[in-house]
Amino acid sequence: MHVVTHQRWIADDFAAAPPDGWQVRHSNGLDVPAVGPGDALWAPMAWVARAYRSGMSHPLAAPTPLLADLIAPHHLKRPLVTMTLRVTERMTAKRPVFAKLAMMKHEGLPAQWYADVGEFRCAAQKLGASESTMVSLCWDRMHWLAEYRLFVAGGHAVGASRYLVRDPATGEPTLWSEELDQVPAPQGELAEAIDFGEQVLVDPVARPSLNACTLDVGWSPDSGWSVIEVNPAWCSAVYGTSIDAAWRSVLDANSPAPQSLWTPDPWLRKIAGRQTPLSIRTDEPVACEATPARGASPDERRAVLAYAGPRLTRRTVSK
Repeated sequence: MHVVTHQRWIADDFAAAPPDGWQVRHSNGLDVPAVGPGDALWAPMAWVARAYRSGMSHPLAAPTPLLADLIAPHHLKRPLVTMTLRVTERMTAKRPVFAKLAMMKHEGLPAQWYADVGEFRCAAQKLGASESTMVSLCWDRMHWLAEYRLFVAGGHAVGASRYLVRDPATGEPTLWSEELDQVPAPQGELAEAIDFGEQVLVDPVARPSLNACTLDVGWSPDSGWSVIEVNPAWCSAVYGTSIDAAWRSVLDANSPAPQSLWTPDPWLRKIAGRQTPLSIRTDEPVACEATPARGASPDERRAVLAYAGPRLTRRTVSK
């Protein structure tokens, strides 16, 4: 599996416990590794969009951004609408809204509360967002005190870990993923998160799109368990989940069904289109430059002359 990231420890984590027959090749993303048939990829979403723009065609799975169409209302516990940025122009109500990009992340436009839809729209436009980019909006406040990430493979939750804990009095984060490895979850809470995830995944509407992904769920004293969001497994942080579970989910996400193929959000394509195309590395056989040693037997001479080793070459594709 190719792990593309400047955070070397992510590759090291995957390399520590690979499934039989798999190994990890790490690169920093300065070019596109030779991802061939039967290979797998873990990489940041923005980098993959740029790699696609440069000519990479490796298929990946991702859940639909239309979460309200995918998840049953009693699992969402809140009204949630997804639309293009263009449609938000019609929403003129002056009330606070929790807004986020539905198919990508951008550090300049965080998922958070905004004064109204207009403020969110204005912020997106200043950053150059495409009018066709998908956004999610919610007007109900959720008070999650614990948030878990579930890795899904084969339509089942195969592993989970907490990544955020909030103070019950203030709602402010008190423990983040880096600290939670040292603080065991309350007895039974991890099992409850996985059980809830299975209830979500058993729904025949949800399962096809959520066959291989990460499912973030949260617990609130007001409403119990509910779905926060879903993300592609091939770019999701592992947190404290077992690396075996992460491997299973990522490998499944690298063998997508036609209906779950990932395509970059229009804004992500726009950003990638402004960047210099990456070189694509290819393993190509080349003639061996070695010369048989003087006095070599006929068999040795044939073996040397017939050898063609792999050489790393590069090609750049502009689109």
